[in-house]
Amino acid sequence: MVGLLAASSVFAAVSFGGEFKAGYNIPVNFDDFKSTTIGTYKDAEVKLSVSAKDDDGIWSVSATGELTTSVAMKGKATVNFDKLAAKLGSDWGNWKLSLTAGNNDDPAISSAYNSKVGGKYSKIKMNAPYSMVFAVKDGGWVDVQVGIDPTFNASKDISLMASAKITPIDGLAISAGYVFNGVEKVYTILDSANPEAHTGSSNRYFAHAIAAEFDLNLAKMIGLDFNLAVSGGDNFLINSTKSPATEGKVPEGKNMVNFFGVGVYAGIDLINGYAEFLMGTEIPDQGKAATSFGFITGVSSNCGISGLNVEASLESVDVADFANNYTISGGVAYGFDGTNMTLGCDVEFAPNPNKLTFTPYMVLKF
Repeated sequence: MVGLLAASSVFAAVSFGGEFKAGYNIPVNFDDFKSTTIGTYKDAEVKLSVSAKDDDGIWSVSATGELTTSVAMKGKATVNFDKLAAKLGSDWGNWKLSLTAGNNDDPAISSAYNSKVGGKYSKIKMNAPYSMVFAVKDGGWVDVQVGIDPTFNASKDISLMASAKITPIDGLAISAGYVFNGVEKVYTILDSANPEAHTGSSNRYFAHAIAAEFDLNLAKMIGLDFNLAVSGGDNFLINSTKSPATEGKVPEGKNMVNFFGVGVYAGIDLINGYAEFLMGTEIPDQGKAATSFGFITGVSSNCGISGLNVEASLESVDVADFANNYTISGGVAYGFDGTNMTLGCDVEFAPNPNKLTFTPYMVLKF
């Protein structure tokens, strides 16, 4: 890879870019709405991403991380062999071949699921931050990924991933994937020993996982004057456990878990909205299966003002106990034209305990 990067630098100039984000979570706690206290600033968020690439698109490198009391940056690089071949005089047409290596932060499968809720329907991923991923694409029709973790040893097992997404016609995407020795972030609603922590999330490790997803964009398919799409997915985890005996080893848990999500997305004039249904079922090795239902719905709009975005959402990860398990959130952000700067503030309210959180932030792109 180093050799390819050095060779490609002869042909093109190098451009740099990145993004810096800083914000603060300011909680306001209510005691049955009789008194209000402003807690100390906590969970301060400072994120930085830096990237560099050659102008011919042959290679790119990036580093991302959270800047706290200790700086932990994650770096990775991608080589596009089709671009390199084109520079050397070989035309591969629409076919693209790339290799990404470094700290990939547990690569996920190729996904057709068009989730607008920030990953609430989570993707199965490799349990391998230092992995290599080969990707083959043919324009917008085929997207195939194969990943392997080359860092396995006597105390750490190998992790593998294979997935494919196809777009047979404009407006329809279908994907399927398999991961061996992976991880998925899921709701703690399935944790019967801690039922009050419904709004949190935790990692779920597994030996095997398969997923199938789709996205049907009716606006593109039949030429509607407004946005309308339906998207969904289902994944099944085998030998699942909440914490493996040894990090990086194939889990020996005997439970099985299934997650299903489907959403409808629409947009008319200045308003875009979505409604998503989620279902999770845990099948223990011994005992009775437990199923939970949740939903999230929201709207967003720029109110006819360039650079402005206003959004609001309502979420519940357990509709059977909605009064104690819901979250109301919203936010406003404004990007100043010609400055690559965005200022915004997010607001969130959740019961148990009653807590309102303000998160002002700024984003700088360069």
